[in-house]
Amino acid sequence: MPDVLDAPPDAIPEQDKDQVGLLHQQVLTILLSKEIPYFIMARMAADGHRSVEDLADRWPTITEARNNAPADLQFRNTDRGGAFITQEKTNHLAMRISQCVRQAQQLLGTGGLAPSRTHADRNATGTFARCTL
Repeated sequence: MPDVLDAPPDAIPEQDKDQVGLLHQQVLTILLSKEIPYFIMARMAADGHRSVEDLADRWPTITEARNNAPADLQFRNTDRGGAFITQEKTNHLAMRISQCVRQAQQLLGTGGLAPSRTHADRNATGTFARCTL
């Protein structure tokens, strides 16, 4: 039986495959690079946070990501399917999640909330030109 804390490079547990498969490739790459456990990836996807923009904007700041991720993603110092997640492991995972958020924000060129995909830009004449990214 797979361990609830399975993370890359371990195989994705069967119960998490469908949800993890919903993550956009860039988000999956970021989460895999930080060895985030698959059950956390699955929770993010199930909550609808699947794109880089979602990851960058889920928490307004890196500090909030680190402080709130354990409760928001349900991995804080708890028994999870027979695997007790210690306070030390909770803190480590929270740090890793905040690193993922920082990386997503850097990819978008933001320090926090990502810009809208459709926005108005002021051109040289002072009027607004509509553009879609």
